[in-house]
Amino acid sequence: MKWEFFNKRVAVFAVLIVTAAFLVSWINVLSPEDRVEQSGPILQKALASQPSAHTAR
Repeated sequence: MKWEFFNKRVAVFAVLIVTAAFLVSWINVLSPEDRVEQSGPILQKALASQPSAHTAR
């Protein structure tokens, strides 16, 4: 009985850790603000090539 309870607690803890690690990695993929040195120049080029809203009228 004691070992079954302990094993269940360890399994729940392991699932929570894996889920948290997956969520953190997924959030890092979705948010490019953390990697400004990589996406900064590309974003600036894309913004510079589009006409701004107030001059497009």
